[in-house]
Amino acid sequence: MQDASGIRLTVIDDGKGFDAQCSGIWCDYGEWDILTQLGLHSTIERLFSSEWQIQVREKQQAQKERQALIEKMGMELAEHLFDLAEVLQNHPNGDFGVAYLMRNVSESVQQNNKK
Repeated sequence: MQDASGIRLTVIDDGKGFDAQCSGIWCDYGEWDILTQLGLHSTIERLFSSEWQIQVREKQQAQKERQALIEKMGMELAEHLFDLAEVLQNHPNGDFGVAYLMRNVSESVQQNNKK
């Protein structure tokens, strides 16, 4: 089967049957091999689920935040902050520690702005 541009389309039997109106997933040349190598070929429908898309966006956002922190604070201080964040997340009163830091940093910033 070919599409309008002459590109050959191949149906891969996944054992679940094929229905042209089932929102089937078409792979470009080489994509199926990559999905197979990554172990995603058996759960490909998951890639298009809203839950998976949300997880991907959250991971991308977390990576952007992490990179921004490194750029603004420098690698050494950023590593300390990442470690501290993990400790506070795992501590039953971690929110108290975060509040302490926010209050102290906020007061320091306000004092510096008055100068």
